[in-house]
Amino acid sequence: MNIPEFSTQFDILYNNIMSNKAPGLDEYEKSVCLTKAQMELVKNYFNPLGNKYKTGFEQSIKRLTDFSTLILAVNLNPASVSQSYKDYSKFDDRSIVYAYPKDFLFAINDTATETEKDGTVRKITIAPIDFGTYTRLMNKPYKQPHKDQAWKLFVNPVDMDNYDLDEVPTVYFEVITHEGSTLGNYKLRYVRKPRPIILEDLSLTGTSINGETAPRTSELNPEMHDEILQRAVEIAKGLYPDDINTAVTLGGRSE
Repeated sequence: MNIPEFSTQFDILYNNIMSNKAPGLDEYEKSVCLTKAQMELVKNYFNPLGNKYKTGFEQSIKRLTDFSTLILAVNLNPASVSQSYKDYSKFDDRSIVYAYPKDFLFAINDTATETEKDGTVRKITIAPIDFGTYTRLMNKPYKQPHKDQAWKLFVNPVDMDNYDLDEVPTVYFEVITHEGSTLGNYKLRYVRKPRPIILEDLSLTGTSINGETAPRTSELNPEMHDEILQRAVEIAKGLYPDDINTAVTLGGRSE
């Protein structure tokens, strides 16, 4: 669906659902609703509880196709941490600090190689744990990850939806390996944030969405565009004062 189609079909659906009783939305307002709908759709598809089949991202061939444009794989090096992070006391002296890419949304999987003191090299997986789990594991005699595993602790998680990409603070995480070992070849496979849907050149009005102003359609599979459009209209409907109780379960419509 191209930009004119998104705009025209939005107007048609919005006028129908509102019975022509509500004022129309301008291109910026429609862009905001479309971008929010797109993000909701991504989150619902990724979350097994957010769709009627209760299947996660990689359990469905359809989802792999739907999100193929958002899947990236990168090699990570230890982060060059900011002064604010240097003032933070690490949870574990064994930790190696890394930073997520600015456009990071969800991790799919992390792998790395670990070199032991004797030179033995093996491939390991990176297992995310919370601080409560870390405390519980450190109270056990072994106090280390399993042989083929390292632990990942999130240091400063933030609500990515509330920041423009240009303003998102760096999100650091600590990787805890085995005593005396070194980590290398860190590979992160992740889902990035989709870029906003923008129906007109916002630089002309002094506005932006996620720091962007140039017109662009959705990056997602075109088969998902109708769902984005429908959800965007429902979001707009919910903003109308006479219909503030609008609520829609998006996952119930997802294939």
